[in-house]
Amino acid sequence: RVLVEASIEAVRERNAAHPDADFALEPVNPVRIVFAFSGGRDSTALLEILSRIRNAAGQSRIADLTVVHVHHGLSCNADAWVEHVQSFCKARGLTLEVVRVYVNPRAPEGVEAAARQARYRALLRIARERRADVIMTAHHQDDRIETFLIQWLRGAGPEGLAAMSPVRSFEMAGSEGAGIALVRPWLDVSGEEIERFARKARLTWVEDESNSDTRFLRNLIRTEMLPHLDAARPGWRKAAARSVGLVA
Repeated sequence: RVLVEASIEAVRERNAAHPDADFALEPVNPVRIVFAFSGGRDSTALLEILSRIRNAAGQSRIADLTVVHVHHGLSCNADAWVEHVQSFCKARGLTLEVVRVYVNPRAPEGVEAAARQARYRALLRIARERRADVIMTAHHQDDRIETFLIQWLRGAGPEGLAAMSPVRSFEMAGSEGAGIALVRPWLDVSGEEIERFARKARLTWVEDESNSDTRFLRNLIRTEMLPHLDAARPGWRKAAARSVGLVA
C-alpha cells in the first residue's frame, strides 16, 4: 500500500497544475486513475489495494478510479474472465469498463505484441474520455527482470535495458498521451510477495492459460530459464532488479 500511495503522490507532484480550475483542490491535487485489470493475480492484488485507498473515509488522493478490462477475444475463457472482474468490481463499488478489441492472431509483429498494442490503445481511449492523469498497471519486479532479459537478447541499448519505469509519460506510436502518466507502483515487489498478500487477503483470480505457452519468449524465460537461476543462485532476482534500476 505504501508503494501505491507513493506513486500517486509522485503523480500529484508531477501534475500539480490541472487544466480544470475546479479540480485543483488545496492542499492536495487528487488524481484520476485508469486501472488495467486483467483479473489475474497481480492486477487483482493491486486493485484490492487501490480500492482500499479509494474507499477509505476522508481520502483525498484519488478523485476518480476507472477500472478497465480488455477482452482480447483470444481465449475461450475470456467471457468467464469478464464475469469475474464484474463481480470483483461490484463488490467494491468500482466503476468498470469492459472493452472488446480485435487482435489479429497472424499479426506480423506477433500476437503478444498485437494484443499489447490493442490493450494500450483501449486504455488510452478510456483515459482521454475520463480525463485521467494516470494509467496504472500491475507490472512487478519479475516482469521487469523478464523484460530486461528479452531486451538483452535483442541487443538493446541502455534505454531498452532499463525495461520499465515506475512513473513515466505515456508514449504510444501514432497517439497522443500528453499529460497522462504510465504508473507501475510494484516494480520493486516480487511475484512471491504479491502471492502472499493475495492469499492472506483471500482474493480469487483468473489464470490465463496462455501464460504457460512456451512458444512465447517471455513465457519460455519465466518457466524454463528463471527456475534454473533460482536454483543456482538463490536471491539473484533482488540483485538483478537493482542492476536494472541502475541502468534506468
